[in-house]
Amino acid sequence: QTNAEEHTKRPMNNFMLYRQHVQKAVEKQLKKNQDSTNLSKVIGAMWVQLPPQTRKYWTDLADEVKLKHAERHPHYKYKP
Repeated sequence: QTNAEEHTKRPMNNFMLYRQHVQKAVEKQLKKNQDSTNLSKVIGAMWVQLPPQTRKYWTDLADEVKLKHAERHPHYKYKP
């Protein structure tokens, strides 16, 4: 196995889950030639404007993802 195959990715946080969910829809609304920096700014602004109960949904989902990740990778430790 190579190092890439052995590497375990971090579980996604609440914003990353939200971003993954809305990215394609936002890309369709923006011009195709928009760069990823602008896309990130747009999605970041959307995130800030979310109502607390919606943000809580994504936070709860991230908590579930983190628990499942811990079950699958019990010895995982984040090492930046």
